[in-house]
Amino acid sequence: MKQSKVEQMFEDWLGAVPESVHWTKSQIKALIMLDDRMLNVLEPHGLGYDGFSWRPGIPYGTLCVKLTYDSMPYVSFVTGKSLSLCVAIFGRMLRESRLVIKPDRFRAGCGGSDKVIQ
Repeated sequence: MKQSKVEQMFEDWLGAVPESVHWTKSQIKALIMLDDRMLNVLEPHGLGYDGFSWRPGIPYGTLCVKLTYDSMPYVSFVTGKSLSLCVAIFGRMLRESRLVIKPDRFRAGCGGSDKVIQ
């Protein structure tokens, strides 16, 4: 898939970011996606972005991404060592059509079933 001009500008900027022992470029990209681009990332898949929550844990924390699909509230859970790694995993699962969403039982009735986003 061809990158847009903005995506290419971002990749050029990311290429200029110095290496770090604390953050990989993939983690930086994931956090920027979560903070600023999630609406745009999810829209082509028919998903709305309603926010996220992060529950740290030892050794793994849980990212809960709150979504809307067909006007119904859903969530997707990803477990990993850090928030940035979980966001990167979420993005990879979405790209590979492996993202599973579950009905959000706290924001709506328990109707609906699990779905895999294509």
